[in-house]
Amino acid sequence: MAEAAGVSEMTVSRVLSGKGVVSARTRDRVMAVVARTGYVRNRLAGSLGRSRSDQVAVVIPSLGNAIFDEVVDGIGVELSRKDYNPVLGISDYDERREESLLQSMLSWRPAGVILPAIGHTARVEAMLRNADVPIVEIMNTGRRRAGIAVGIDQHGAGRASARHLIDRGRTRIAWIGWDPRDLSAAARLDGARAVAAERDVVLVEPRAPSAGAVTLLDGRRDLAALLAADPAIDAAIFANDTAAAGGMMHCLAEGVDVPGRVALMGYGDTVGGRVLPRRLTTISPPRRAIGRIAARCILDTMRGVAVGPVIDVGFELVTGETS
Repeated sequence: MAEAAGVSEMTVSRVLSGKGVVSARTRDRVMAVVARTGYVRNRLAGSLGRSRSDQVAVVIPSLGNAIFDEVVDGIGVELSRKDYNPVLGISDYDERREESLLQSMLSWRPAGVILPAIGHTARVEAMLRNADVPIVEIMNTGRRRAGIAVGIDQHGAGRASARHLIDRGRTRIAWIGWDPRDLSAAARLDGARAVAAERDVVLVEPRAPSAGAVTLLDGRRDLAALLAADPAIDAAIFANDTAAAGGMMHCLAEGVDVPGRVALMGYGDTVGGRVLPRRLTTISPPRRAIGRIAARCILDTMRGVAVGPVIDVGFELVTGETS
């Protein structure tokens, strides 16, 4: 690090700690190398007798998205068997927030890192490439940037959703909820788009991306607006089960027949979709298994066991009463 910046180690320490006198030009040069290399200061150095903690850094995009509940539970259960602990950070689908969280977590030298395969800043990708700990990216097997990928074929899940509805005679399908930073949802949209084109069916796409996880209120409001603007819509695929439950609430309130008038399709197979008056049709990824396998990959890699690089756990299309 010091060599790359052309300065002494003491100068690097001063820049990173913010203590001592360093010229603005030197500080800029050091920080440019930090950004390029993904360097993260070791806060354990000189204070503890070991270079690794017994913690595993886990970053998820949202606590409001029920999909991650069981994933985190699976991670915790598996790590606890070997006396390791997950330390959780919430990025709120904010790439800069994720960057800050990851930098802070890596500075304490965790035993490993688990984070979703979503959009990352260049700095995050540099940190992942250069981290000397096991890295596991979860949920989307088609988006591995570093380390090991554990999850499902999200593009395939989108294809399966669209194919299911088209096979049941639906010809104008709306897609509700999508944040371009959520690359798993974006991959499912791409999959649905591909099948719609192959089968000559209209896929009504969002006019604008969502800002973060799609909520119950978003699902209710967006389905209401779409059906009012385009009465020919006869099915809707939601980015998650929570939004699909919101869509069902609109239909119940307005007397819209489900699935007669409009079919509803979710993603996640969460509790919210299971307790609706009509069981939600959805894609079921094995969330707890994803968490446990991800944690096991961290533990196995630490022991020198070869893992990955891609572990596809598969998914199930659950045919409920809404399609």
